[in-house]
Amino acid sequence: MNERATASRSAEAFGDVRHALDVTGAIGYLRACHCGSPRRSDVLSRSQTVRPSRARPSGGRALNARWCRVRLYAGCAALLLLAACASVSPTRNTAPAPSAPVANNVLFRAIGLVGTPYRWGGNTPASGFDCSGLVDYVFRTEAGIALPRTSREMAALDAPTIDRDDLEPGDLLFFGKRHRVNHVAIYVGNGRFVNAPDTGGTVRLDELDGYYWRDHYLFAKRVLTPRLRAALAAD
Repeated sequence: MNERATASRSAEAFGDVRHALDVTGAIGYLRACHCGSPRRSDVLSRSQTVRPSRARPSGGRALNARWCRVRLYAGCAALLLLAACASVSPTRNTAPAPSAPVANNVLFRAIGLVGTPYRWGGNTPASGFDCSGLVDYVFRTEAGIALPRTSREMAALDAPTIDRDDLEPGDLLFFGKRHRVNHVAIYVGNGRFVNAPDTGGTVRLDELDGYYWRDHYLFAKRVLTPRLRAALAAD
């Protein structure tokens, strides 16, 4: 490869670039430096264009880039999901609270019957009560409502279902196994209810979080609403 005095093909060639001690790239030429040589000059030699090599990303960097993209996409998806959830208001119970005077009458009447003997099929204080007979008697005498005779029929009423956190005195509580209702009680507030539980026992107060009851509680319904009271009005 020839050395020339200037960056021109017409300049005089006076040496060979292989004698140079330092060669750097220029546009279309190589700059040769004969450091320490008596013939030291900035000489440009015609050659092919020197192009800087492009460093290829290492495997680790490529993996990191892909991982960052995955995390970015996942974050965007999570934000979209949260926005969708926030745009849908949670469904809350909209049943009106029971009339306070009627609910209080039901509450005090039910508590007043605590200690009455249990009797299967009974529905009066004189004869004793089973669970549905107790509920029917209290609501008939204090709220003027004629409820169905069995707990399963009461559970099938077209009445609002109440969340456990929204219970009010006078709501009906239903218990059972495998979603099959077999017991009904009257909620009286503070996590307690009145019920006639079993043969040989008496009407009593129990706690909703108590042993057995917390595992067999199914749902609650509110019958002390204007619509239900009108539909189930006793003769």
